[in-house]
Order: sequence, then C-alpha cells, then structure tokens
Amino acid sequence: MSKIGIDVDGVVSDFGALWISTLKEKYGPPLQRTPPVTFEDTSSGYSLQEVHDARDVVLSIPNAWSTLKPLSSFSAEVRYLLLEAHSRHDVWFITTRFDTPGVSPLKQTKHWLCRETLMQAPNVIIAKEKGIVATMLQLDAFIDDTPKNCISVKEARPTAQVFLADLWHNKSFSDPRIPRVADLKEFLKLMLEAK
Repeated sequence: MSKIGIDVDGVVSDFGALWISTLKEKYGPPLQRTPPVTFEDTSSGYSLQEVHDARDVVLSIPNAWSTLKPLSSFSAEVRYLLLEAHSRHDVWFITTRFDTPGVSPLKQTKHWLCRETLMQAPNVIIAKEKGIVATMLQLDAFIDDTPKNCISVKEARPTAQVFLADLWHNKSFSDPRIPRVADLKEFLKLMLEAK
C-alpha cells in the first residue's frame, strides 16, 4: 500500500476555465495567446488589478469550488482508476483553495469529489505548503500541475515519486527529478502497476 497525493485544480477539476472566462467577460481576450497562470501573472497582458478582480469575482460565487467542472480528461475510465487506487492505497487530495461564501473550501471540495469521483469519503487537505503536507503524510507519490508545488514536495520527500501533469502553462518547466505525465489517468495507471 502506498500513500498518494493528488492536487485538485488542474489535475481533476477545471478552476482555470471559470477564472479565465471571467477575465475575458470583464476585460476581453488576453493580448498574448496564453491566459494567465497564477493570480500574480501579468504576462498575458491583463494588469495585476484585472487578474485580481476576476479572481475576486469568482471567489464571490457562493460555494464556487463545488460548481467547477471536471477537466475534459476526467473520463469514466479515470473515475474507475481513481476508485481502484483509493481501494488499494491511501489517497489524499491536497489543494490550495481560498474561502468563498457558503460552506468551507474543505467541505466544498469533499462534496465535489464525492459527486464527481463517486468516492464515499475522500481525504482532503487544504494547504498552501504542499511539501510540509507531503512530509506529514509521508507520501510515496504525488501529482500536481504547478512546478513549484512539485519542487516543494520533492525537496520535502526526496524518495517520493513526484509527477507534473502536462498542461499548457508548465511547458517550459524541466527538472530531471520530476517526470511529466499526460494527465491523472497516466499517473493512476503508474500507481496501480507499481508493486
């Protein structure tokens, strides 16, 4: 049995779609081809104030985290693989989420995961410092779409297998310690094939 950590936004759910559509509705399309990656990213041509305003609009939606759609790659096969991994391993969803009106981000995330993954009691931790959580849980494997989170976990748990979910916003990142996987499906298959 392994201890596995899975990021939520960008690996399972699609927070980016809601945030970026809000930016486009308020301020038009980005000047550059790629939309912002983080709440501090102005490389797309949106000002820092516009990026923050769009974030605040999204985070003013009651229970916003429970309204997200799954990523397009989250199929019935991925749901099956996730349930199988959950039955064979200790699986933890580790995510960074802000407060919104309504119930806590923890409760919203658990509700969302129950609905979308069909897991009965998903383990969820809301945390900004994922390396600390990885140490606390003694993770054996972890997947995230944000390079800094992958680095944080790898430095905190050098023996853990840390994977980067391959998305448009992390294409320039390269670290031989942190291999890329196409998506959650590929990661779960690796976890289920491991002895």
